[in-house]
Amino acid sequence: MSPHEATVHDKFLDTIRWCDGRYEVSLTWKEQHTLLPDNYALAVSRLASVLKCLRGNPELFAEYSRIIDEQSSQEIISDVDANAPVQVGRLYYLAHHPVVREDKQTTKVRIVYDASAKSTGPSLNDCLQTGPSLTSEIPDVLIQFRYHQVALVADIEKTFLMVQVAEADRDVLRFLWINDLTSEDPNIVVKRFNRVVFGVTSSPFLLNRTVRHHVSNNGTLRGLNWDIARDTFMFYFDWLVQFAKELPLNKRSILKVVAKLYDPLGLILPLFITVKALFQDLCKLKISWNEPLNEDLALRYSSWLSDLLKVQCIPVERCYMTNSEENVVSFQIHGFGDSSEVA
Repeated sequence: MSPHEATVHDKFLDTIRWCDGRYEVSLTWKEQHTLLPDNYALAVSRLASVLKCLRGNPELFAEYSRIIDEQSSQEIISDVDANAPVQVGRLYYLAHHPVVREDKQTTKVRIVYDASAKSTGPSLNDCLQTGPSLTSEIPDVLIQFRYHQVALVADIEKTFLMVQVAEADRDVLRFLWINDLTSEDPNIVVKRFNRVVFGVTSSPFLLNRTVRHHVSNNGTLRGLNWDIARDTFMFYFDWLVQFAKELPLNKRSILKVVAKLYDPLGLILPLFITVKALFQDLCKLKISWNEPLNEDLALRYSSWLSDLLKVQCIPVERCYMTNSEENVVSFQIHGFGDSSEVA
């Protein structure tokens, strides 16, 4: 890695953060890049060309619009607030067009965004660092793939769109669309990406480094904290208690707290029976979402938080057979239950 690439890498580590359930990164701006010019007129021209193409193929037009609507509903993209201030030189409109792959069994239509489009002055890609290449060499991958008896492969759905872009950089990820597919003279609407965009020169580096950041040292596995050195799942609660204390004492907040902890196997379920029973009581009492808790209910909730803070951390060994020195012949799963209406 060159000194220049190392600088990009270090800035990435300084700015990456975990926000709202996903990683958030900043674009890799060049130190002294030329200010981005207003390319709105070019974007309008490119949109007109795309619409002409799409109107000649109604099925493609409908699918193109469906993709944009779906990404809007998933908050991958959002509408632009016309009154929001924009930093000078940090405004750019991505041109876009469809790519159709009939040989694909799943995603046959893909919208491609062009961050290299320019009329006067630089394009967005001209102003960004590519970053060091972190893509593994194919021979290295194949050698490792053949090394173990059991090989596992996985795919991240819509990989680039899983990583969030910092708010300060989103206005250079704008694009134009229309409000009505059936109209001959529709209004133009402005949208922008909230996530990393395939087609932006820094996106491969941002994605690959985010994945490596995710699995490094004490990483997480499917949302679980995994201490790789001890091969143990670690459940911490101090952050959850702190999060709970910053929220108002109401039914909505309790649901937020319960939903924050990821425990798909139910390994620590006994710790949450008390607060889930409390939430059930709130529902039975028909207490509204934002109604403050009365003294008795608030005491039950605060007592549970205090107990949770005393626990601090629960370690769970990842492997079932850590202490087994004999060959395992078979596994059995035993389930236990009771007739309690509370638990």
